[in-house]
Amino acid sequence: MGTSVSIRSPSGSRAWAMVRASINSGIAPRTVVAEMMVAAGAVDEWLSLLQSPGLGVYASRIAEAWHEMPGQVEVHGAREAIANFVDDTRTAGLAAGGGGLAIGVAERALARVLVERIPQAQPAAAGATVTGAVSAWQANRGSTPGDLIANFLAETMRQLASHFFSRDASSVTGGAAVPDARALRQLTRQVGDVAAAAAEPARHILRERGAQAWSDGVRIAFQTGGARGQPDRSVFDGG
Repeated sequence: MGTSVSIRSPSGSRAWAMVRASINSGIAPRTVVAEMMVAAGAVDEWLSLLQSPGLGVYASRIAEAWHEMPGQVEVHGAREAIANFVDDTRTAGLAAGGGGLAIGVAERALARVLVERIPQAQPAAAGATVTGAVSAWQANRGSTPGDLIANFLAETMRQLASHFFSRDASSVTGGAAVPDARALRQLTRQVGDVAAAAAEPARHILRERGAQAWSDGVRIAFQTGGARGQPDRSVFDGG
């Protein structure tokens, strides 16, 4: 369960050069995310990739999981049910086309959303009962399928921003902005949290329209992430 994906920001892109300069200067994570979303949307067409038919399949599938996962867990157990669901979704997403490298990001996001809502799927809880796994899913999946889609969008944004940040920030680790690996992990987590929060304004339409609103939800998340933090370019202060 997992697709390896490596995404390097283009060396010749002016927008990404600004992102790297911001990271190297110790700019606040919210501003780094804003610049990332502008660069990823305008330069690398990541907005288009996340709005593609392949990613639309992921949105539809996680909406189906809201209903279907209890039955799958009862038949296969939590860990196998999740692995099967992720594998089947990857196959369907690739067949739909258009997702490109975004499929790898979406796969990681999907797996994390599912596992976090069924703690019994984690290795440390391998002995947990099927009944407990089903109950955990029903308690944690959200009130509607749209809630689960919104959580998937938030996690996709988190994975995307975290990957972009860690790849560029790792090259300056050891400097003033990112003094060591611990700081890199902390900053990557903060950047991911900011990006995930940018998806929250899309929750309303995802709850109302479900997977049909996925493309609009992605656009809202990019716009929100790209707008936040732009006026404030104060040096990162740990907050």
